[in-house]
Amino acid sequence: MHLELVTAPVGLPAQVDELRDHLKISHMDEDGVLTTYLQAATAACECYLGRKLLAQQWRLTLNDWGDGIVTLPLSPILSVDEAKVWRAGAFETLDPAMLLLDHASYEARLMSREGSVFPDPDRQMAGIEISFSAGFGADPNALPPDLRQGILLWVGALYDPESPAMAQGAALAERLWQPYRRMVL
Repeated sequence: MHLELVTAPVGLPAQVDELRDHLKISHMDEDGVLTTYLQAATAACECYLGRKLLAQQWRLTLNDWGDGIVTLPLSPILSVDEAKVWRAGAFETLDPAMLLLDHASYEARLMSREGSVFPDPDRQMAGIEISFSAGFGADPNALPPDLRQGILLWVGALYDPESPAMAQGAALAERLWQPYRRMVL
């Protein structure tokens, strides 16, 4: 199994002007640092949650279909964009009508619809490619407000660690993120 980012998310879950308001900064002199902090906070949130925040496209490469049910390794899944199988010397795109995406399960799963079967690839390695989009949505407003607020708090803790109010930011951020955390047992 190989997982590759195809299209990165556009933008960040919060805007720098929103962050300036949160931190009560009236100038734009530190926008570069604030953007870096937002990027770090986004990565920290995604790592903590085990989920992607903003829409991004990924490609999963497999050797075979296993038992006919493919667990998609990221969450939340917005869509399965394409599934291809190596046949007769080239990748062949599967009919989207045969794909069934189960995102009601804890881990999203891809399977073939009733009455159809995934064709086996004609090569032993990397014969299946599944492109899918993961994230809560393309727009930062698609994120639950407590995730966005946690990102602002986390950045506040980075920006002013000496402030008693800001020092608690990272811990409070994690409490806001906790209900969305994907647990792996």
